[in-house]
Amino acid sequence: MKKTMILMAACLVAGTAAAQDSPVDDWGANWFLSAKGGVSAFIGKPVGHGDLFDREKPLLNVSVGKWFTPHVAGRLAFQGLQLKDANMVSCNYQNLHVDFLYNLTAHSDGMQKWDIIPYAGCGLIHNSYNGQKPFAISYGLIGRYRLSERLHLSGELGATTTWQNFDGQGASDKLGDHLLQASIGLSVTIGKVGWKKSRVHEVDLNQVNRYYDSWQNQNKGTVPSVQSTAAHERNNYSGLNSLRKRLANKDWDGISDTINVDSLADSTAIAANKYLHILKSGKKYIGAPIYFFFKIGTHELTENAQFINIKEVSEVIKKYGLQARIIGAADSETGTPEINERLSVERADYIAGLLKAHGVDETHIQKKHRGGIDSYEPLNGNRNTCVVLYFK
Repeated sequence: MKKTMILMAACLVAGTAAAQDSPVDDWGANWFLSAKGGVSAFIGKPVGHGDLFDREKPLLNVSVGKWFTPHVAGRLAFQGLQLKDANMVSCNYQNLHVDFLYNLTAHSDGMQKWDIIPYAGCGLIHNSYNGQKPFAISYGLIGRYRLSERLHLSGELGATTTWQNFDGQGASDKLGDHLLQASIGLSVTIGKVGWKKSRVHEVDLNQVNRYYDSWQNQNKGTVPSVQSTAAHERNNYSGLNSLRKRLANKDWDGISDTINVDSLADSTAIAANKYLHILKSGKKYIGAPIYFFFKIGTHELTENAQFINIKEVSEVIKKYGLQARIIGAADSETGTPEINERLSVERADYIAGLLKAHGVDETHIQKKHRGGIDSYEPLNGNRNTCVVLYFK
């Protein structure tokens, strides 16, 4: 019992240590219970009688564990039933081991269809026939297919290696006895399912404002142009530039329905007034949309420089009494519809929160969410929140 407790403690410590640098949800999330059946075959030194197929015996494979991140997990596993030793004698055995698992195909939300998971660990194996219970090394490969949010079809190919005298024959100080195992069954997720990235840091508005003031002094009031290596993140804020120029027009105060048309031809003045009436009706937004882009699986902006644009937008809204419509979205190619719906809500809420923190009244903000979309290429361009401005 004492050895078992040590193995369980080792599993938890190893898993926690591996996850220290990665985002986690909470301790009650992403536990799993797996039960599989299959066959095992004993191959030792000396080889003894018969070949691999003569030594097949039924196998029970049960484990409990936790995914600490979408990639990293730890488990406590039991394997056993019977084996045929070098003399073809059938005997019962039990193998208890702690394993470290690494998912090679994991997505950040943990909702991919297929998983390829190598593992390695150590533990104790007990031969009920001769009483041997030596240290053993376990290793192998798990393949999973997601049937539903909580249920996976799971197959495992593995091996256990221990000292040569496990079956009563061979050296006691050399590795050489092996158990080969193949099994298939189901794995069920227990507790909360899915992943929440580490919380986005609280924005220090004073720091953002200092950053903005410093930039403004250097750039003489022009709207910032944020450059990025990714095409979808290249945002020169042409919509905001257009908006500011229109609202700053010396012949129009941004509120009245008419502009000074002394210098315009009659047809131009009529068209301009008609356009202003449309804008005032709230049926057409002003300028081009302003986009904010987010890191995958989070409501964290890809670039801190985007905070500058929050300052610009909030000042324009307050100065001219505009209405902001904020539309959150996620990339439909990653994550489930439920996760994408949540992300689009969180992203819209985040941008709305930043505007309110800069003094925009809540009555001037409308929030919408689109869930997962595939409107843009590359795909990560869909991880955005769009802000459009209207007359209130």
